[in-house]
Amino acid sequence: MEPHDGGGQHGSSGGDIVTAPPFHGALFRAVKSAGVAVLVLHGADGQRRDAWAQRFAGEGFDALAIRWFGEDGIVEVPLETVSSAASWLERELGLPVAVAGHSKGAELALAAAAYDPGPVRAVLAWSPSAVAWYGSQPGGDDGSRPRRSSWSLGGEPLPCVFTEAAPRESERGLVLLPCYECPADGDADGKAIPLERFSGRVLLVSGTEDKLWPSEEMAQMVVRRMQAHGRAHDVVHISGAGAGHLITPDTVGLEFPGIDMGGVPDADRQLSARAWQKAVEFLRHRAG
Repeated sequence: MEPHDGGGQHGSSGGDIVTAPPFHGALFRAVKSAGVAVLVLHGADGQRRDAWAQRFAGEGFDALAIRWFGEDGIVEVPLETVSSAASWLERELGLPVAVAGHSKGAELALAAAAYDPGPVRAVLAWSPSAVAWYGSQPGGDDGSRPRRSSWSLGGEPLPCVFTEAAPRESERGLVLLPCYECPADGDADGKAIPLERFSGRVLLVSGTEDKLWPSEEMAQMVVRRMQAHGRAHDVVHISGAGAGHLITPDTVGLEFPGIDMGGVPDADRQLSARAWQKAVEFLRHRAG
């Protein structure tokens, strides 16, 4: 590892660079360890979440922020990327590992936990998904390229949900919510994330006014699925009335020009603060 002085769009500096294919990232060490390491996954913007990892480290959780896709975009990204990074954390630090993800990173965290968890013992998912969605490639999708899954496992694409819906406009920009019309619980046809396979516990955070995708509805789908498999005690859902998509400590208050993320500032801040406190308690319990 080597010291790092740079950071991504949402964050800053101070981590040690880690290069251990198939991932690379920055490791932020806690001054006094609380006994859990956290793997931090960014969203579809591709910006490594150093500032979020630093927040975890500030609470006593060694944190590794990785960048999990490259120039090919989010197309059949191997779920093994997560288990490889989690295994590296466990091996290097000798600590139990949790995964924290936001938005598309939350989808990845949940899918990896269900299909290839490795040493992961807990998942924290902000603005999550309940299904595997179609992938996205650089330059967008003009219809000329075949639609492909976001994820792969063992070299094979995961079944995923496709939609032909188009975004709509609002005063704040494009509303992508129509592009993610979520199937009903019984209609996922093998595309729902089978989280009941994961033996650990899960924390979900969502806002009722998310305009990027239906994270509130999908979080509720995850809860119902876990309940149906006798796992209600292993999932916690924190919902925020009026909150939108940008609800992690490092994204609350940010603007993405041209895209309507939903929510109002006060509701976003309130949910972010409440969820962060719960997340810290959740992780400390994992260490107990």
